[in-house]
Amino acid sequence: MPGRDSQTGHEVELVENTKHQIPDTEELPIPDNQMKRRRRSRPEFGVWGLRFGWCLVFGVWWFVVAAGCGKASPGTSVGSPPEWFADSTAPAGLHFTHVAGTNYFMPDQVGSGVALFDYDNDGRLDVYLVQNGGPDSSARNQLFHQEPDGTFKNVSAASGLDVIGRGMGAFAGDVNNDGLPDMLVTEYGAVRLFQNLGNGKFREVTRDAGIDNPRWAAPASFFDYDRDGWLDIVVGNYVDYDPTHVCSDVQGRQYFCAPKAFYRHEHSTREKRDEASRWCAALRRSH
Repeated sequence: MPGRDSQTGHEVELVENTKHQIPDTEELPIPDNQMKRRRRSRPEFGVWGLRFGWCLVFGVWWFVVAAGCGKASPGTSVGSPPEWFADSTAPAGLHFTHVAGTNYFMPDQVGSGVALFDYDNDGRLDVYLVQNGGPDSSARNQLFHQEPDGTFKNVSAASGLDVIGRGMGAFAGDVNNDGLPDMLVTEYGAVRLFQNLGNGKFREVTRDAGIDNPRWAAPASFFDYDRDGWLDIVVGNYVDYDPTHVCSDVQGRQYFCAPKAFYRHEHSTREKRDEASRWCAALRRSH
């Protein structure tokens, strides 16, 4: 390629020589030993970096756990935790022993209920406890009035609620809208309604109210189902108990019956009755 010398002014010929040009950095050949060193170092750096990261995470987690275990949670002590409730039955004056028979009579298995209600409207809840001793027992239902100091006084005598029977539950509701809560007691073989007369006196009005339930009554509830302003009563009955049906355990010894025993007994009795009816009908057709 022709050119001109800047100092002499003579024309000179420039010859391109690509053999001695300095190649780009990307095109520089890398020796085999360096290439092997690079290939070995890259994976080793990645593994060690990953290990370091996991060690760092584990270390932070361990520090947080150790710091948290060293501190007690708010509201707790290092010793035994504080009790939520304290048994104040005896100091409160609630002296009551539940009585039930043990002659494999199924109603004896069921514990009786309790009602909390303010029968004199003094702003403090009173307690009514139900017995299950039966009609021949001396154990009577008990009514306790709550005094201003928080203790309870037994006011059962002459209250009208100290009745005997196989009591199941007790339910309070104002059935005559006089502002005083009345009492409904469910029993094995009966339901009893007591009207609150005031001054701690109750009178049984079961027959006058037209309530008749000779079955095994257990749960009950007051509610105004037709919204006429007067409380209605719904009663739930338990199993159709047959006292003559004897139950036994796996060894053949007499034992308390389960509800399903009377379902099978009732079902089998119905099947026998239906079968007898079919036989009678077949005999009538044959003649």
